[in-house]
Amino acid sequence: MRLVGLLYVAAIVFISLRNLSLPWGDLFADGGFYSHYNNYIIFKQSFYHLVAQKDLYVHYPQEQYDLFKYPPTFALLFAPFSVLPDVVGYPLWTAINLLLPVVAIQKLKGLSQRGKSVFSIILLLEGITSALNSQSNGLMLGLLLLAFVALQQESYTKAILFIWFTAFIKLFGLLFFALILFFPTAMKKSLWRIPVVFGLLFILPWPILGWEGLVTQYQSMFDLLAHDHGFFVKYSVMGWLKQWFAFQPDKNMMLVFGLIMQLLPLLVFFVRYNLWQSNSLGKLNPLILSKFRFLYAGSWLIWMVIFNHMAESATYVIAVGGALLILTSLYFKESLSDTKDNKSGFWQIMKSENSKIWILGFVLLLLFTVLGPTDIYPKPLRFWIVEQAQLKAFPCIFIWVLSLMEFLKTIRLERSQASERLNNQ
Repeated sequence: MRLVGLLYVAAIVFISLRNLSLPWGDLFADGGFYSHYNNYIIFKQSFYHLVAQKDLYVHYPQEQYDLFKYPPTFALLFAPFSVLPDVVGYPLWTAINLLLPVVAIQKLKGLSQRGKSVFSIILLLEGITSALNSQSNGLMLGLLLLAFVALQQESYTKAILFIWFTAFIKLFGLLFFALILFFPTAMKKSLWRIPVVFGLLFILPWPILGWEGLVTQYQSMFDLLAHDHGFFVKYSVMGWLKQWFAFQPDKNMMLVFGLIMQLLPLLVFFVRYNLWQSNSLGKLNPLILSKFRFLYAGSWLIWMVIFNHMAESATYVIAVGGALLILTSLYFKESLSDTKDNKSGFWQIMKSENSKIWILGFVLLLLFTVLGPTDIYPKPLRFWIVEQAQLKAFPCIFIWVLSLMEFLKTIRLERSQASERLNNQ
């Protein structure tokens, strides 16, 4: 872990020095004067716009390029960075986005230390892509992984808080609440806390804006998000379908389709294990239940990106985090040699049956999603990989499909073994 720590510190120093030292200028060819950490400037200025009760969701070309697209609560929570000089605030922002996922990875139960190191090192390569753009995606991934850790620890209030924090950064984070269904006591003990935490975070800017001002800001935000470039697509399922098959479905219909596919394993799981009975999950093999949790958590992290038609290259740290969560949970499980269930042969079957296709998924992820936008490839090839062939997105789409199939297959195999045990009794 010492090597991992040194690599992350080196990355933080490099990114901070690079972006702070590069000269401001007309970087976007629109006549403006902007920095190489423009996204950080957008976040920083949003706090001052909030305090001045200005519309957060209009252009401020004299200050920044592009629009602020986050809820008002995020603008308020960015205050500690906004009041600091850039030379201090920006490195701190970079450090949080790179380090928070690693902190969460180290706390995960069920992964070996070797698996955590592999996870962290590969994620760093993708994290640098995001951090160079001063994005909040590393923060998103870190909070969602911390929510997963909190659920594992049965700290449900923390989990709910972390998930709502992500939703007040990017709205799709709230979909992670589906994971709570895999934790037997979470719904029973903490369901009422979900609306309470939401309410508290929603009204956080109220003392500054007043109720009418707060509602106006949210109306402006939703109006902005409702007009996000129509059929324009980036690195997503929609972009992949367009480039590979010249097929461009309606983005809303595609989103509904993707949501149905993502919820299908949950529905099968719900029926198979009678989740309406309070103690049904408590009777399930803990190792199998852990696998379900890792698969579903990872698949949601991938889903949030690949079904976002406006996903950028820098957004893929979330999807890569999800893919690595799945891959490391399959092949770097924590040693449980003293547990009888670990000797049952079930895991050996699961590990061997699809090993080749999972290895293919990992290789594609590393070669194209993680390394595709880097200087390891010549510029023309890099452009072909990321833009023309949509190979930035495809490995994550591939692993997402594999994860759903693995989920359903695990249910089938577990049911088959359960029947065999009953027949042998």
